[in-house]
Amino acid sequence: MLDKKLEEAASKRRANIILLVLIAVITLLGGGLFFVLTNIARSPSVEEPTPSISAETGAVVPQPQVPERDVSAPTLTDVEMRNEFVKLLSKYEQDFEPSIKQSGFSVWNSNLQETLTGMKSEAVFDLGAGKLAPAFANIEDLLVMASQSVVEFENAFQNELSEARLSYEADQYAKANLAIAKALSFKPEDKSALTLSQKITDLPALLNLIDQAEVAKVENNLAEELRLSEAIVDLDPARESYRTRSIEIEGLLRETRFETAVAQGLQASLDSNVQVLTNAYSQAKEIFPTRPETKSLETKLRNLKRKIAVAQFKDTANKAIKGDHWQEAQSAFSKAATLEPLDTEVVNGLEISGKILKFQSTIQTFLNAPERLSNLSVAKDAKKIVEDADLYASLSPSLKEKQQSLQKQVVAQNQLIDVTVLSDNLTLVSVRGVGKVGKILKYGIKLKPGTYFFEGRRKGFKTKTVTVKIKSDDQTVQVKVISDEPI
Repeated sequence: MLDKKLEEAASKRRANIILLVLIAVITLLGGGLFFVLTNIARSPSVEEPTPSISAETGAVVPQPQVPERDVSAPTLTDVEMRNEFVKLLSKYEQDFEPSIKQSGFSVWNSNLQETLTGMKSEAVFDLGAGKLAPAFANIEDLLVMASQSVVEFENAFQNELSEARLSYEADQYAKANLAIAKALSFKPEDKSALTLSQKITDLPALLNLIDQAEVAKVENNLAEELRLSEAIVDLDPARESYRTRSIEIEGLLRETRFETAVAQGLQASLDSNVQVLTNAYSQAKEIFPTRPETKSLETKLRNLKRKIAVAQFKDTANKAIKGDHWQEAQSAFSKAATLEPLDTEVVNGLEISGKILKFQSTIQTFLNAPERLSNLSVAKDAKKIVEDADLYASLSPSLKEKQQSLQKQVVAQNQLIDVTVLSDNLTLVSVRGVGKVGKILKYGIKLKPGTYFFEGRRKGFKTKTVTVKIKSDDQTVQVKVISDEPI
């Protein structure tokens, strides 16, 4: 079988190598063991062929299979031999020749490439010349040598690729660059080699970043170390230690930012700086929203805002008080009371503003109908209001003015004005609600300011009514009442 012949050829090749080594030793040590060593060298090896292992994946690289054929078959017809030759030639051209004809194969072993090409040409030439037996023997030898050569070529490539990868992982740029260059000289289009080549190209920059990251770590410059660690992972995602360090640094920086935000917030609370406290709380909430420190800042911010709002309302109220705008002051104090109901200034402000507004309203009611003040009961109530408002009038010029005005009206509306009544001595004159004047020609009476109705009655004549409005600033008033219209 052809596979058996491949195995025997491989064993013979290894035996020849051993023989050459031993002959060299015998040359140095003497020929005493020549006969024994020669017999040992000629002994056929029984080693099993070792499959190639891929350095990239660790998988077994399959060796091209040569079709089985019993080379010791007693007879083959010419036609059968030609057909078998064509099959073996096709096997060579499909499984081995594409690799052997590559430029990388020539780089690896140009002499071997020429030898294999020549063996093919010789076999084909012998077939064309009708030398079937030599042609058949040559094509079989070609397949054996090609199979071994392709495996050795593949192993050479994988060895260089493995060397490049190991050197890269050991950060040995020069060694890795040399190995990957050699691997690419064998297989310029190999994707795994091209990918590794790019990594090796980036290795000097990567090593520079690693050095800088180490310096940043020594200097405790966490922000710079994080930047460099992330850049390292970007260049080589396999650098897991730097990915882990990046996560660790982010945690440390997050803690630092949180502590800074809390410290700034606490100081801002003491300084009543709502803007800084707001920013600090926002930062802390973004980093660790559920931490007790964050909740504390939230409470302090809420209290500070309430405190500032109350202060603003009180300021508005005090300005309104200075301007004697008590309705505005009461409104501001009411708003402050919804936030700080127990604030002494707010409570007192609400009470005072309410009292002043009430006094103003009550006094204004009297002033709107001053003639009512001539009534003793009404005048008494007015005097009481004037007296009660005296304390608060010192705080409000407008209340003081109304108080004084009412006080004057009470006096004015209760003074007696001289009234002269004129008649014909026939008409019975009376003042409705006051009393009778009688039949007079001229009569003087005193009346308080107000509206009075003078009536004149006479038998056989219509009753005469004269309305008189006596003002508080009148000096004297004259009224003529004569009933002279017959019925």
